[in-house]
Amino acid sequence: MALSNPPNQAWLTEALQVTELMWEDAAQPTYSLVNGDVYLASGHRGLRILDDIAMAVSTVEGKQIAVIISDGSRRDAMDLTFATLGSPSEDDRAAVDKFMALARSQPTSEALVLATIQGYASARIARLIDHAHKRLSSFDVMATDKTARFDWSCPPKPGEEPTGWKEPKEEFPRCFRGIVRNYGTQSSRDYMRMMLEDIKSEMAALGPLTPDRIANTSTDSLLSICFLANALVQSDYLRRRMMSGSATQTVGRYAILRYELARIARYHNALIRIVRWARVMEGRITYRWLSDGEGCKASAVQLRDSPFYVLQENLYRKSEDFKPEIEAVIRPWETCVLTFVHPELRLIQTAGDKALQILGTSESVCHCCRLWIEAHNRSSSTPWIFTEGRDHADKTWKYPDESPPEQEIVEAVKERKWRVFTVHNGPYSCAGTFHFAPLSLLF
Repeated sequence: MALSNPPNQAWLTEALQVTELMWEDAAQPTYSLVNGDVYLASGHRGLRILDDIAMAVSTVEGKQIAVIISDGSRRDAMDLTFATLGSPSEDDRAAVDKFMALARSQPTSEALVLATIQGYASARIARLIDHAHKRLSSFDVMATDKTARFDWSCPPKPGEEPTGWKEPKEEFPRCFRGIVRNYGTQSSRDYMRMMLEDIKSEMAALGPLTPDRIANTSTDSLLSICFLANALVQSDYLRRRMMSGSATQTVGRYAILRYELARIARYHNALIRIVRWARVMEGRITYRWLSDGEGCKASAVQLRDSPFYVLQENLYRKSEDFKPEIEAVIRPWETCVLTFVHPELRLIQTAGDKALQILGTSESVCHCCRLWIEAHNRSSSTPWIFTEGRDHADKTWKYPDESPPEQEIVEAVKERKWRVFTVHNGPYSCAGTFHFAPLSLLF
């Protein structure tokens, strides 16, 4: 679905596609939902691990499984509730049971976790690798870049290409030790060349990317692909190319490649965190399905910073000299993306009348979330209760009478003007709250 055509649309489209994969200071979960205070207050640890669990138990690409921490959870124990849109399938239940059995047994390595995931998520993994392999097969980073040292402390002017390389430790800041362990001492250019060649060859060696082939593939081979994808995604070189002011077509090519690799790289980072989490919990984990009982109770909806706003802040912070150019790109998008609901409110779609039991009531629901609640209350026997918050929204803007599918909301937003309102949320204070739907629906 295409939006209106602002300047440099392709550049911003790709930037928004990878926003949630570029967060440095906090996690922005895609499918996980949180409503506890303990974990939110501890460096977003709870948000991050719930996102890892949601991804680990997803058997099919695009399948949304919500993971919720109950109010009864403590630092030394955790009570989880799983939910899906509609009733969970037998495959969903089997995947969660296998994963939780592994977590309770305290896995000793990332390979053990991946071997378990590999058994029930082979279709999803095959699809991710296939998409990345197609992008890599037509990508040659060495064809356009020189070996000259590039001083990023003096950024190029808009339109100029950042063609050189930093020192390896700066070029691959997060995966440098692992790269040196695998490849020895090399230049940044050689590291990039060897990793690209290796990941291409390892993906090609898998043969036809079918679920059966992935299920029977060596776990070490998949783990190696995940590591290489993560190292390439963390490359500061790819970040520079993607965020440069060069030709839109070139920037989009780098951004799409990084986006496809990042979906595989998430497994590498998640495996490490899951192993650590399981050790800390020492088996003190309980779980249930929302459809099987009362579910968990919570005191309030927890609101989080939006990816769009964080993208804007990160761009300004890293490229102060380019602020006018960035604003020229972002401003035309505001009427298209400063709506849609918080992740927590999506649980209305998943849990229906039981959503109130999970999320409770809130005294600071933003205007767009309130409209969803009003639509829910008109058709529900268990209405939500909320009081006036600090927001001052345009009262003339309304959704359709019935709670609409997200595709219809996208079209509705494109046709209307939205007055920006002020809300203080988390560590940021911003004039306006930017929420948007899953990226696959926006672009």
